[in-house]
Amino acid sequence: MDNMSVAAELLGSRVRAVVLNELLIHRFKGSAMALAKKVGIVYFPIARELQRLVRLGIVRRIRQAAAGYH
Repeated sequence: MDNMSVAAELLGSRVRAVVLNELLIHRFKGSAMALAKKVGIVYFPIARELQRLVRLGIVRRIRQAAAGYH
């Protein structure tokens, strides 16, 4: 079992594990669309997971112009 599989099992979601990995380990900063393209997962699950993390206070959303960045 690889590290991402273990993280997904612990966190309850592969998408959540991928998003947290990019944000916390790789220090990703950018839009939900850019994150989706980087990790190769369609936009809507990434955006939904980011919204959950914002509601939980784990991720902060920063608005720049018309786009929102995390």
